[in-house]
Amino acid sequence: TEFTALTLDMSDAGAAIFAHTGQFEGNLTINTPAANNASQGLTINRPSAGTHYHSVEFATNGTVDWSIGQNSNDAFEVYENGSASTTRFSIAEGGNATFSGTIGSGAITSTGIVKALRFDMNPDFAATNQYLVLSKMQGNDGGILLKSKPTGGSGQNDWQILNHSTTGDLRFYAYGLTG
Repeated sequence: TEFTALTLDMSDAGAAIFAHTGQFEGNLTINTPAANNASQGLTINRPSAGTHYHSVEFATNGTVDWSIGQNSNDAFEVYENGSASTTRFSIAEGGNATFSGTIGSGAITSTGIVKALRFDMNPDFAATNQYLVLSKMQGNDGGILLKSKPTGGSGQNDWQILNHSTTGDLRFYAYGLTG
């Protein structure tokens, strides 16, 4: 039985077409042209959006430890153990990012809105001074809003702790109070 595993198509500037799975023993290097254009690197192409997964997998002795790819939701994701059920980081189309896990040390910088169920500062009660810092320009208010939402209702402001814009005074506001 004859099988063509590699085709060199000289009509397409020497493009090589592999007709089967390839395995390389050793290092693989891809040299790109000295230009700044799209499609000059490694492309992993799936047949259609929203229905197929494609990735680069990192394995140890044949077992996938981590994978980086695009899932059926069209998000770019990092998976642990090669499984969508252990997604650790996701960037959806449009740029919204989701992180699953705990960040041990270091800083996170965001230029957008950060949403979280809870912020736990100094959970191990380290014997150091701890501060929640809200920075603002003079002439602008800065502070904390405490909100609530009744069952079946909509969210509402209850309290505001405010560093006043022009006086610098610390003020407390109770919303909904009359008198």
